[in-house]
Amino acid sequence: MTLLRQFIVFGTDNAGIERSLRFVQALVSLIATYPAFQVAAQLHLTSINVPPPASFLLLRSKINLTRRLLRFLRFLDQFKLGWDVYASGILDFDALLDVLCKTSLGVFGMLETVTLLDLLEIDQMQIFGPEQTASLNYQAQWFWLVALCISLFRSATRLLRILGNQVAPSPSSTNEKEKDAQKESEHQDRDGSAPRKPNENQVETGDRQTKPVEPVSPLILKLISDAMDLLLPASAVGLVQVDSEVIAVAMIISTAITANDVWAKCGRDMRRG
Repeated sequence: MTLLRQFIVFGTDNAGIERSLRFVQALVSLIATYPAFQVAAQLHLTSINVPPPASFLLLRSKINLTRRLLRFLRFLDQFKLGWDVYASGILDFDALLDVLCKTSLGVFGMLETVTLLDLLEIDQMQIFGPEQTASLNYQAQWFWLVALCISLFRSATRLLRILGNQVAPSPSSTNEKEKDAQKESEHQDRDGSAPRKPNENQVETGDRQTKPVEPVSPLILKLISDAMDLLLPASAVGLVQVDSEVIAVAMIISTAITANDVWAKCGRDMRRG
C-alpha cells in the first residue's frame, strides 16, 4: 500500500511526470531506430501492426514538446539558484562553477521556452519563424552542453577529494601506534593503575571528527547520468557522431537515475505528510 501511495505521489508530481515522459520518449526513440522492429514488420513475424518509424519519430517530437510545456518557467528557478549562490558572498572556485552551471541551465531553459509557440505550429502565431527557431534551439543545446561539462567536472573533483580523504593509513604509522599502545600498557602495569579505555578523556580534532563523510554512491550516479546526457547536446551540435540507438539507450539510463532521485523525494514528502 505504501508503494502504491508513493507511486501516486510520483505520478502526480510535476518532476515525476516529466521524468516519466522522458523515459517514454527514449523508449519511442529506441523503437523508431532499432532495426529489429522494422525487420519483424517486413517479415510478418508479429501479429501486431507495427507503425512505420516516421510515426514513432513524430510521437517522440510530440512527447518532447509536452515535456517542454511542463518545464515552461523552470528556467527561472535555475536563475534564482545561481543568483542565491552569487549573493551569498562566498565566491570561491566551486561557487563560481555552480553559478556558471545554473546560469547556463537557465539560459538553456529560457531558449526552449521562447520557441514553444513556434514549435506548436499554429498558423499566424509564429514568433521567430522556422529558421530562427531552429537556430535558437541549436544555441540552447550549447548552453546545456556547457552546464553538463561543468557539472561533470565538479562531480569528478568532489569524488577525487572524497577518495583522497579516505586513503588508508600507511603500515609504518599503524605499527608506530601499536608500539605506543604497548608501551603505555606496560607503563600502567608497572604503576599498578587501571588501564584506560581507548580514547577515554581524549578528544580528536581531525577532519574525520568535525566533517561528515560525503557518500560516494550519489556522486558516481550523478557522473554516470551527466555523462549519458552529455551525448545528447554533443551530438545535436555536431561535436560527436553517435548512432540514434546509442543516444536512446543513454537517455534511458540517465532518466532512470534522475527519476530515482525524484522517487526518493516523493517518498520523503509522503512520509512527512
